[in-house]
Amino acid sequence: MSEGIVITLIGFVGAVFGAAIAGFAAIVAVGLKRKDESCISCGALGLLASLGAAGGLVLGAIFGTFLLLGIRVVQQPTPMIRSQATTVDVLANRGWQNTGVSIIRGNRVIIEHTSGLWFTGAADGGGHDASGGPNPWICSQPECHEPLHDFPKYALIGRIGESDVILKIGNRLDFIAEASGPLYLRPNYGDVDIAYFNPAGAIKVRITLP
Repeated sequence: MSEGIVITLIGFVGAVFGAAIAGFAAIVAVGLKRKDESCISCGALGLLASLGAAGGLVLGAIFGTFLLLGIRVVQQPTPMIRSQATTVDVLANRGWQNTGVSIIRGNRVIIEHTSGLWFTGAADGGGHDASGGPNPWICSQPECHEPLHDFPKYALIGRIGESDVILKIGNRLDFIAEASGPLYLRPNYGDVDIAYFNPAGAIKVRITLP
């Protein structure tokens, strides 16, 4: 209970008892004036009645206060748990890049490309999005340099910790994590080619843990 409510109740109790005593004094004064001893007894009865009424009012006030506080607690809205979202830049001229986002096994994770193009040089076709578009191409030959041979070149891929499982992200991936550790992202582009061509551009990627 707050300090303001306690002070209010104390003041209320004092006022009620003060009124009861004043009422009793008035009745006694009238009885003495009339020299009627029975009126003093009436005054005593009046005091008891006043105290009873005062006690009832005080208990009612206390009960009502707690009831109101309880209603406020029940009606207080449950705070919303907001999603944790992080936006990072993923560069075309680097391999595995630590996003700084830690994933726990069992987490739901949403990774999505929000803006930007990478591999914007003429040799790479003038720019691609995270799906490898506008014309995704898959090199399925064993001699291909891409980390994932069955996923488009220039597309966004990922990895959690030291897991051997590579995530096929593209423009968007919504999944349940099967490993724990930092989230790494990179283009599906060979390390040998990165060192040789030094491709330009970067894309912005949002990582959300709902």
